[in-house]
Amino acid sequence: MQLANISSSAWTDTVAQTWNFSAMAPGGTPQEATLWLKNIGSVTTEKVDLSLANATGNGLEKQLRITKLTLDGVNMLKGGAGADLSNYVAPTNCTVTLSGNDKITAAIAAAKPGAVICTTGTDYSTSWEGGPITINRSVTIASVNGPAASKISAGIIVAADNVTIKGYTITPATTLGAIDSIYLQSGTGLTISDNDINGSGVSGTTRGIEVITGGDFSGGLISNNKIHGFTTGIYTNTHTGSLAIKNNEIYNTTAGIGGLTGADVQFNKFHDNSEAIGADNTYVSTSTTLKNNEFLGDIVKNYNASVAVIAENNWWGDTNPADQVLGNVDYTPYAESSFVGFVNGADGTNTNGFADMQDLRLNPIVGFPFEMTKDTVHNLVMAVQLDGPTTGNDFQGGNLTTDMVVNISQ
Repeated sequence: MQLANISSSAWTDTVAQTWNFSAMAPGGTPQEATLWLKNIGSVTTEKVDLSLANATGNGLEKQLRITKLTLDGVNMLKGGAGADLSNYVAPTNCTVTLSGNDKITAAIAAAKPGAVICTTGTDYSTSWEGGPITINRSVTIASVNGPAASKISAGIIVAADNVTIKGYTITPATTLGAIDSIYLQSGTGLTISDNDINGSGVSGTTRGIEVITGGDFSGGLISNNKIHGFTTGIYTNTHTGSLAIKNNEIYNTTAGIGGLTGADVQFNKFHDNSEAIGADNTYVSTSTTLKNNEFLGDIVKNYNASVAVIAENNWWGDTNPADQVLGNVDYTPYAESSFVGFVNGADGTNTNGFADMQDLRLNPIVGFPFEMTKDTVHNLVMAVQLDGPTTGNDFQGGNLTTDMVVNISQ
């Protein structure tokens, strides 16, 4: 493999000063550069390794936020804010697999605790199931074919611990006097993941996920779901235990999350909602985390909580969050750019909510799947930004020197 930088058409095994930035200001515009790659060998390669070495700069590398890292436009970082349903992984540990003629309700009634009920049907409706699907045992229900091909339109009631719901399009229906996709009566160890929770076209006051007042949801996780088309995407109500709401995309609702309290809300993406978050007098700041989210034009509103809603270290789509909060909301410090992902999906040693240059040096990207045929040219693009909220005057006039190492292999 040979390399060239953006300012030269000469190919060589070593390129110096490809990224040579100066006068960076905390929270300033990310600076971007491109490294061109060409496979000069005779064998098509399938994997790319990327690492940094020999870093010097008095700790500056952990202040340099990686705002973009792509190979021919493909993001090399993992995670970040929002949800991704495109790579759904079907369960492989099925206790029973239902055919299109079987009912989920009947399978739950026959299941032992810990059973994994896999489904192949296209729509489990109210008429088919005889009402909402009540999960009153510690079981998993998971689609074999994923949310694009598997639907639950009967509504779901969770009334047991250690329940998992995975891989469906879930539309609202009348559950316990309300119109919900999922109604949570109780459930420690709950997991709701990899679903398209879709209220589009259903009239009335609808909620994607509703948490009953007073329930215990310790260890609960709502993750990697698209939640949209509801009056309220998630209504937490007052409960015990902290409910983790992470890596979801919540959009086209009147309120993305209503009655916010008792929740760890991180790395979600909110857009096209009348409001992203609404907190009222049930809000308790000590039991609620609201950070590392993206509010793209949506507002966070404190209706009448007795304390400030703590909404620090979020990205608001720009560097002026003041126009996206109503009432007593603490939004400072705020993120200076979007959360595009982490090196190898982990936050690294700094746990600062973003990928940084130190993360890439200490935890290199190994075996990134990418095909390079002979003599084809590819572009590796990196953009970095000096992090505004955490970079102090100690780094004024500082420099970072590091070597980027790129390897390709079969």
